[in-house]
Amino acid sequence: MLRLIPILLFILWPFIHVLFSSRVEGDAKYGWAILTLLFSWFAYPFFLIKTKK
Repeated sequence: MLRLIPILLFILWPFIHVLFSSRVEGDAKYGWAILTLLFSWFAYPFFLIKTKK
């Protein structure tokens, strides 16, 4: 059970980071959240590149 928690956090980190990030607002935030939920680590680098501070 204790091994499952870090694995879930690793998998869900991009989604959680997008939801609480101040890089985007409004509908764009929900779009990025959906992309990172569906494609996880494949969409996360694009989020970081496209939404620079």
